[in-house]
Amino acid sequence: MKIQEFAEQMATYEPLFDTPKPVESRPALRIDTTRSCEHVLHFWDKESGESKSDDVDSVEVWCKLGPSAPVSADGYSFYCSTTRSPFVVEFEAGDSGETAHYIARWVNKRNEPGPWSQTVSATIGA
Repeated sequence: MKIQEFAEQMATYEPLFDTPKPVESRPALRIDTTRSCEHVLHFWDKESGESKSDDVDSVEVWCKLGPSAPVSADGYSFYCSTTRSPFVVEFEAGDSGETAHYIARWVNKRNEPGPWSQTVSATIGA
């Protein structure tokens, strides 16, 4: 095969796997506070209403305990990466009465994060 023929063939080559797209949507979060010392977090795609879009691999959840939510993502600590909604955040009994603030973002199959969700907050029950 000549170089020119090879180049023409490669120009029409279709990869076997799709390249992951950047994540453009944001997750929405809801907190169920009915359990003692636990928050049950539910997440879904804010734009589509679906559990997550096809370009998403997982969701990163970040948390901060304190009276007010941080003004930027730098003030939060990584809690977990998960693919299942809902999931449970467990707290110690000494955390009762504290407020937990959460933000989240989708991550694609290349481990590239998308934009942050809006902050959601809830008090930790006794």
